Amino acid sequence: MTTNALHHRTGPVHQAASTVPLATAALVGALSSAAFIAGFALLADQSPRESTLSPYTLTVNVLTTLAFAGLAFTIPSLSRVLDAPRWVINTCAAACAAVAAMSWSLVTIAAHVASQVSDDEFTEFTTYLEIFPAPKMLLGLVGFTALGIHGWRRRSVPRGACVLLVLAGVLSLWWAYPPATVFAGLAFLWIAKSVDDGARD
Repeated sequence: MTTNALHHRTGPVHQAASTVPLATAALVGALSSAAFIAGFALLADQSPRESTLSPYTLTVNVLTTLAFAGLAFTIPSLSRVLDAPRWVINTCAAACAAVAAMSWSLVTIAAHVASQVSDDEFTEFTTYLEIFPAPKMLLGLVGFTALGIHGWRRRSVPRGACVLLVLAGVLSLWWAYPPATVFAGLAFLWIAKSVDDGARD
């Protein structure tokens, strides 16, 4: 069995079409996460409060929210084509939902607070949010790592995507959603392509 060998349980046409939302969300998620990282350099002359209110940051977080909400909805469909336990796939979806919730809170709650307080007060506010990324950290570590390891052992996920998933799982322990979300987005984009390739065989 090759790394692209998948268990197809529905028709090829349906499967190929169903991967389009997954692939699109994964690509946008990876790109928006990379843009988030680039923002540290592009907005280096701004305070954390000012950068939170920057149109660049707000746009990036909106795109990340939409992308990972899309992944949270589309990843469960992989249970029909991947040889992986349902709980693993659902945990990956939950991790993506946690990322979407985190990025959306940066657009709403954090931006609202930033508009009401000074730089020093905003910095003090952020110190109370150390446990805020906890759901993203735990779900990402468990879900992405488990899918990477299980997919590698069963050869149901491309090996390269497995490596990216494990990296995403480990890096989920970082407080910000990237760089883990860059690797997660690329991994699910790779998986979507693998499903399409298998559907054509």
